[in-house]
Amino acid sequence: MARRIPAIVLAVCAACGGGNQTFATGSASVSGTIGGQTMTPKDAISAAAQGVGTIFISTADTQCAKINARQTPKNLQAIIIGIGTQASGSSTPPAAPGVFPVYSGADSVSISGPAAVALFLSTSATCQLTTQGESATGGNVTLTRVDASGYAGTFDITFSGTAAGHITGSFTSAQCAPLATAQGGTCI
Repeated sequence: MARRIPAIVLAVCAACGGGNQTFATGSASVSGTIGGQTMTPKDAISAAAQGVGTIFISTADTQCAKINARQTPKNLQAIIIGIGTQASGSSTPPAAPGVFPVYSGADSVSISGPAAVALFLSTSATCQLTTQGESATGGNVTLTRVDASGYAGTFDITFSGTAAGHITGSFTSAQCAPLATAQGGTCI
């Protein structure tokens, strides 16, 4: 799972597609700090691709529409959670509610069973990464809903190093197909 998450993180600040589609938005709450920063989320979106369920909690509103329009918000903060069940060197997105222990990116490679990795990133007023995918080191993500609309649940996540901190919260994500294939975007 750890090998798939960096690609998702890089892609998430970006987008694909276009058109006049309407995209749902989700909601989230976050308490605590990461690297001394607090976060007030405005949206939570999710997608399943490449064997991983991805939950993207951000301080930008209408995030899926922005990704679809290939737009990267200025001064963005985001928590990206990759979640799935690993077995025999591959992983599958969650198929049912459950508890997914959070591992560091390096530790997640050798895990068999439910697993999650979480990253925190932030961007500047020019959309440059100011926090480069700080990886969580422990905790749990508990899914209470898994369906075609997205994921819902709670989290309790610990970060160490330059992003030392502890956050708790909840999310109800909206399904966002463009998140699965996001690439590059214009800074807005």
